[in-house]
Amino acid sequence: MGARFLRLAFLYRYNQAKLLYAMNTLFKEVEGNKETKDIAKVPFYRGFGITEDWYIRNRELMSCTTLLRYVGYCVVFHISLTIMIQIGTDQATTSGSVGCGFTWELIPRVGFHAFYVFIMLPGLAFLVWGIEDSYWIKRELTVVMFIEAIAFIVRTLALFTPNLQNIQLFFPETIWTLGALVLVHFNTVVIPIVNSYLNAGHTLGLNKSSFLQVLENPEMFEKFKNFAVKDFSVENILFYEHYQKLSEIAYSHEDMGAVQENGEPDPVTQEIDRMYKLFFQPGARYELNVTGATLREIKVELERGPPYFTKIFEKAQVEIMTVMYQHSYPRFLRNGETTQG
Repeated sequence: MGARFLRLAFLYRYNQAKLLYAMNTLFKEVEGNKETKDIAKVPFYRGFGITEDWYIRNRELMSCTTLLRYVGYCVVFHISLTIMIQIGTDQATTSGSVGCGFTWELIPRVGFHAFYVFIMLPGLAFLVWGIEDSYWIKRELTVVMFIEAIAFIVRTLALFTPNLQNIQLFFPETIWTLGALVLVHFNTVVIPIVNSYLNAGHTLGLNKSSFLQVLENPEMFEKFKNFAVKDFSVENILFYEHYQKLSEIAYSHEDMGAVQENGEPDPVTQEIDRMYKLFFQPGARYELNVTGATLREIKVELERGPPYFTKIFEKAQVEIMTVMYQHSYPRFLRNGETTQG
């Protein structure tokens, strides 16, 4: 759960930083060229500002693989601690017992659980304060945090309060743990599945013309672009925007593949090269999630050399438009973002 809080905070700030950087540079700055003097700063947590490049350099720190490794370290630590306690106590049992009092063996468990519930989780909740996401992950994690806190308080009261010891004859301590797990599972698995099923019907009834109107209306397009931060899909809308720019350049320049008087390639070739570095190159600033076949075709076309044509990115454009229409746009509608100001 702590890893999910961190992942949520990072994804939101990372997408926010990508959008602000793109707005400030207007796509004129490419990795390796002269850096702009006005790099947007986005707070990772309150009171601390860092540049968008920090997110680019450190995005692997919050990848699923890295977070799973950290979680694995914590699990191994707690298992090792439990084994050492079991070895060092003469009260270890595998048959269970009723009405156990508080002994030194419970200190690590209660202490770590209290730290987790009352210090770590509220701290991580503060980290995502003010963050919004279109998947309602923040709401889900907040509910789970309160379930964990209530369950811990009930278990602790049953452990320390003599008058409640007899209750364990009918409601053993494990029942509170099981109840908490059932509620957490219901909130994090059952409810999202039900919502997904209910929303699927609305998705089937989407009107593609209304989606195109959002993209063509400047005011709605800006709303959709800002919504992409909450949807963690900023690179898709930026690619669409840049593809439109490429089409305009290609329409106004018929001498594709020609070398200009200053020795530089024609504007279309320059723009295609810039887009590849921004969206398709491994580790690109706005790297897109396109199919391997599409990426291979783009690389083959680039290896052939100029003249290039806008069709080099047509398949990628179709894929990105499909993703935005089938996934981002329905969430955009559900979040009530379509009202014009």
